[in-house]
Amino acid sequence: DPTRSEDWFGLAILYHTSNDYEGAREIWEFLVEVSPIDTVAYDNLGKLYHFSLRDFPKAEEYFKRSISINPNLLTPYRELFELYRYSYKTETSAALDILGQAIAKFPRDAGLYILRGEYYRDRGDIVKAREAYNKALDLARETNDVATIDAVGEELLRLPQE
Repeated sequence: DPTRSEDWFGLAILYHTSNDYEGAREIWEFLVEVSPIDTVAYDNLGKLYHFSLRDFPKAEEYFKRSISINPNLLTPYRELFELYRYSYKTETSAALDILGQAIAKFPRDAGLYILRGEYYRDRGDIVKAREAYNKALDLARETNDVATIDAVGEELLRLPQE
């Protein structure tokens, strides 16, 4: 049914899975045109440009558009953080800036503090890493999230002692 967006999304996934990135791109761009407030297509285009087509400015553009359409969804913030951290603008404050925006928007999400802890750990800032991990641990304890408590506890144990 050409009017069902779920069918188009399914077809785009099939194209992407078979490494037909142009086919997937065309469908997701079509969906952006016919439903400009559906952020899933923007997120998928961002991921496609980040991981498959390796066009980082385009990936950034689509993630930012997704955030501007619906700033209450966590996924594009995380994806944009990953783009900046590992692939694009890596020697800038862009990754920390977008992570800060995400934390301001979703202050009770322990996963964001874990990302912050990993970021600082990888840069050798053990004090800030420990601080971020401890915040994640506090949030996980509040919700009795045992898996996160265990994972963060292990991360804290791996950090060098001051």
